[in-house]
Amino acid sequence: MSSQISSDLTYVVKRVPELSDKEIQDWENLRLADPVYSTALLTFEFAKAIASKRDDVRVVLIKSGALPVGFFCGHVRPGGLVRPVGAPFDDYSGPIVAAGYNLELAKVLEALGCHSYRASASVTPIETVVDTKVSNPGLSYVVQLADQTAADYLASRFKENPKRHKNFRRLSRKMEKDFTQVELRFGAPSKESLKQLFDWKSAQFQRSGLVDILSTSFSREALDAFVELPFSEASQFGGYSTEIWVDGKFIAGHFGVRAKCDFHPWISAYDPGFSESAPGIVLLYRAIEKMDEMGLKTYDLSGGHDHYKKYFAQPKRKIADFQVSRKTLMGNLQATSFNFWNMFGTTDETSIALRMKRRFDHIATCEPNSARRLKEVGIAFRKRGKTHVE
Repeated sequence: MSSQISSDLTYVVKRVPELSDKEIQDWENLRLADPVYSTALLTFEFAKAIASKRDDVRVVLIKSGALPVGFFCGHVRPGGLVRPVGAPFDDYSGPIVAAGYNLELAKVLEALGCHSYRASASVTPIETVVDTKVSNPGLSYVVQLADQTAADYLASRFKENPKRHKNFRRLSRKMEKDFTQVELRFGAPSKESLKQLFDWKSAQFQRSGLVDILSTSFSREALDAFVELPFSEASQFGGYSTEIWVDGKFIAGHFGVRAKCDFHPWISAYDPGFSESAPGIVLLYRAIEKMDEMGLKTYDLSGGHDHYKKYFAQPKRKIADFQVSRKTLMGNLQATSFNFWNMFGTTDETSIALRMKRRFDHIATCEPNSARRLKEVGIAFRKRGKTHVE
């Protein structure tokens, strides 16, 4: 089907609890119709969990006549700026669009009564949104078994990177020698484990000078939505973790959201006292080994430049940053403000200006409190856009 912008598109704005059962099923049908949207972060259940913590979540239903052709979900912020639902944990964002249709996101913003939209790592095909400024195209990394077993998958990764995977195996065996018992635990995490994991991550952010997303308001609310909604076999959705324990001591973990057989970890941290044992690498290696047992088909490592990802996962999803502003006074002001950094060389992927631009936008996404934002901005200037995370 050739792409088109239908002249009869209509846009209906609703809160998440207002969606009917049919509208929820339409959302899921559109999401499942295209593999690019096969992530827990674009499910209705994800939006519902986030909306349980924040009252600024809105859904735009897009129809061509009576036919549902798209769903957009985001946070409507003061000043008419819209962020993807779940931000700053929007490792993937929409909108979800039916095959054969193009959208003008300005029309979505108009329906919301808003002026601008900014999103990182949108999985929506770039040709689908005709009025949007697209930047930073790239690929995210996903461990995807498909029809393979976990053992077959690791064997294929070994063939591509034998030197690295020999070292991963060596590290795993070394941990077995260094400790009496090495255990991979998985499932709904305990409160004690989560507190320890978050404490490690918070300390890591503070050492690196990055925004501590464990203490900022919006990011903590998103995390808490899934702390309070643990994954279960009955619901097949919720907060999920994988953990390495040695001799009865928790030393490394991942926590995120799982939907059926797809796991998307958000928080990854380990006990720095065990750093010589490479617990983070061992955790990921052993978690992939056990994906069959966990009932997982994907272990999503998302985007970013962490060097280890390419050894465990394959570049699977096309992602890009989206920016669109309506031709209104506020929209023009917001676009000018956000594009201010461009005069300092943000077209260079390695530039300090680009890192600072992303850093400031990340701060605004994480924290609504002005005083706390200013504090984080001060840290950002002192660190000069540092992006390294241990």
